[in-house]
Amino acid sequence: MPKALLIFNTIIQDSQEFGSSNQHMISRVFFDLRIGADLHTGLAADVKQRVDDDHEHAPLDVSMPQSLAGSISYEDLRDLVERYYRDSFTPPTSAYGYGPGTRIRMMHNIVNRRSVEEIEFLDGPKKGGR
Repeated sequence: MPKALLIFNTIIQDSQEFGSSNQHMISRVFFDLRIGADLHTGLAADVKQRVDDDHEHAPLDVSMPQSLAGSISYEDLRDLVERYYRDSFTPPTSAYGYGPGTRIRMMHNIVNRRSVEEIEFLDGPKKGGR
């Protein structure tokens, strides 16, 4: 199957605008998708986790942008978003010096960290973004 590139750019962590509450933190991961010469910009996936869960190991709920449904594997996207998200807050790739087991909640934190990953391309993206 042909490959596409996911180009991760930014995370807005734990934002009430995205639905965060006292029980769940909801963050948004922003990325672009390059398929050959075509670049689809401004895509996003929401990441939801329980407030008291261990950031490094607890399960994350990752959304699929509607415009990509059927174009790429949800499981592959989830795995790549999860890795990018966790790596952005965990040393050594993080700018934060928090070690394992640290419990801190930073609301509406913005992280700009570029990362490029390959993903299998199944079909053309639909018009309309997230």
